[in-house]
Parts: sequence; C-alpha cells; structure tokens
Amino acid sequence: MLRVLVISYYFPPCTGAPSWRQFSWAENFSKHGIKPFILTRNWNGDESTWDDFIKENKTPPQLKKSEQYDVLYLPSKTYRLNQWIQQSKWLAKICGNIDFFGLGVLGRFNTEVDGWLTFKNQVIEQLKENSYDAVVVSSPPSNILELIPVIKKHSEAVVVADIRDLWNNMMLSVPYHPSVKQKLWDLCYSSYYKKWLKNVDLVTVIVEPFVSVMHRFTKAPVHIVYNGYESKMFASMRKERSTKFVFSIIGSLYPQQDLSILLDGLNEFIADKSSDLVNIRFIGATSLPEVSNKIVKSLPAEYLHISGRVSKSEALQETLNAHVLSYSGWKGVRGIISTKAFDYIASGNYVLIAPGDDDALDALVKESKCGSTANSTQEFVDTLNELYATWLKYGDVFVEGDQERFLLFP
Repeated sequence: MLRVLVISYYFPPCTGAPSWRQFSWAENFSKHGIKPFILTRNWNGDESTWDDFIKENKTPPQLKKSEQYDVLYLPSKTYRLNQWIQQSKWLAKICGNIDFFGLGVLGRFNTEVDGWLTFKNQVIEQLKENSYDAVVVSSPPSNILELIPVIKKHSEAVVVADIRDLWNNMMLSVPYHPSVKQKLWDLCYSSYYKKWLKNVDLVTVIVEPFVSVMHRFTKAPVHIVYNGYESKMFASMRKERSTKFVFSIIGSLYPQQDLSILLDGLNEFIADKSSDLVNIRFIGATSLPEVSNKIVKSLPAEYLHISGRVSKSEALQETLNAHVLSYSGWKGVRGIISTKAFDYIASGNYVLIAPGDDDALDALVKESKCGSTANSTQEFVDTLNELYATWLKYGDVFVEGDQERFLLFP
C-alpha cells in the first residue's frame, strides 16, 4: 500500500468542524490502496469554546493503531511569551499588540494554535525514520503551512497543501474593501504563502473561488475536493420522532452573517403558534456569545433550545431529528459553503437558507433539490408556514431530493 503522512492540527476526538475532513481521509484512503499515518495534537474531545481549542494539552504522545490508519497524538505547544502576555492583563495591554504584530511580520501567524511548533520536530523524525509516498499538510491553522519547506528538505515525497479556509475568507467579498490594517495583514500573509507554497506539488481547496486565490501563490495545480458528510455515521442512526415541529440550526453562526431574516421570521412564524407544537433549536450557537446573546434576546425562551458545541454524533442526530434545517448564507462573499450544508442535504430534511448567498450555497441547495432560499422575512415566514401545515397534516416534511446528487458528497 502507498504510505501517506497527513499532518492535521484538528482530528477527532476534537469536535471542531476542521476535524472531519481529515477523518474521512483516514477512514476511506484504505479503499484506494493508501495507508495514512495521521500526525495531530492531543484533544480531550470536550472542547466547546475558542478558549478550549487554544488551551494547551500536555498529555504525553499517544500512538493509536487501526487497520485503516495510525494516528499519533502529540502535546500541543505555544510560545511561552504568548502565555505570559495572556496571563497578565497589564502585560497584555502594553505588549500584546506589539507581540502579535511582530510575530505576524515574521510569519508566525495564529500562534495560539501553533502547528509549526507542535509538529516540526516530529515531522523531521517521521521523515528520517519512515518512507512516505506523499505528505498532506492540512490548513487551518495557516502556520502549519510553514512545515512544507521542512518536508521538502527532508523528503522526496509528493507534498499536498490542503486549504480548508483562507486566512481571511472575507477577501472573497464582492466588492472587497479591506481596512488599511487588513490590507497590511493580507500583504503579510500573501508574502509568506508564496514562500511556503513555492515548491508544493499540489494544492487542494474546498470550493471554486479558492482556486484563483491559490494561483496567486503557487504554480502547482489546484484542485477542488469538496467536504462531505459522514455516510457511515448517518447509516447507523435513525430519526427520532417528535411531537413538535422542529426547526434547527446546527453549528456556529457568526457576527458577520445577516441573521435578521432568520430571527424576525421566526418571531413572526411563532406569533400564532403554541410552544407545545414548535421547538426552535440552535445547536452550537453559544460558542460565540455575541451571537447567542442576540438569539436569546430575540426569541421567547419557551420555544427555544440553545446549546454549545456537541459531539459529531450528537450534531448528526440533531440534524436527522429536525423537520426543517436552516442556515444564513454569507451574502456578497463568494464560495463559503459550511460543512453542515452537506450533512443537511444528506439528512433528507428540508433545508431553508435565509438569506441566500447568491452563490455556491444557493446553487448547492437548488441542484440537490433539498429545499429553498428565502431573501425576505415574508418569504421565510410563508415557506415555514407551508412546511408547518404539511407537518400538521402528515407528521413530517418532505423534499423532492436528488439522491444521485447526494452520492457525490461523501
């Protein structure tokens, strides 16, 4: 079998969205004659807030082997200076911005999740002691891409940079009007991306708009590899019937998203309905207090269930249990398709996007025939009332669904 080293900061039991793309490789590469060795950091599996994700985990290295793949969990590392500054309010006030800017100029981005510092020594050791046909470096964080020149120095393996997110996805906005500060950061990141990706053999991205961005930094081929859904996990689950009409949003929402249609529409929708018959569920929303506070203030408590991050299996069960699944598209920003979109489609439940993004997400929903887009409060309420009436009559909501389209995503 071919041997592939996969370097990924995020990997289960981490519950964050960046974990599951690499996990799908670990589970499925063997079907194609590939035995992956995963290099990642230690995770407890109960991380739910950003503070949890950046907290160091000093558990000694753990090697876990299976028939499909092997994974080595390493202690996470961060700069001591960063920790000292974070632990002292007065030091953070005086030195925080200087330290942040100085590290950025040196190409040490996002050092609170430091893939370079965590993996560098072990990557060199792995390449000296083992022969790999290919090495895949998965970003985020951006600083993990700094390992590519090191890999090239110590191995003749094919090197693939997998880019799940840009350092600033808002640069895909049309038009893009960054602040002076953001222009400086974009320039800084761009210069280091060119350096790190100069000799990479292949770049993979998750959506088409990323392709043109990556072509600015490398002459290597750039291919799209979509995220997917966990077909094995879905197959083992069954929908739990509810006596209520369940409207759910699974995963994080962000302050930059327009939630007005969603929240105003939900308030209008429940105005003439009993909380005994309607359940509105925001799963994972409390991980960003700025958003969760807005949700809690906007909707009556008796209709609302809101939680922090949950495990992947819990999130998928919530996805299956819903009658309507919803999400707010990134209007004016190209190419942002949340990982949850593929789980939504695979569930077979109705997907209601509010507002649409006039881009990839709208196209995905339309092509898979799994739901619709609402670009006004009235359109949202009218659609939801129709779905509710169907639920009252039949006990469920139905979608046309393109099953052949679904099969393209795993």
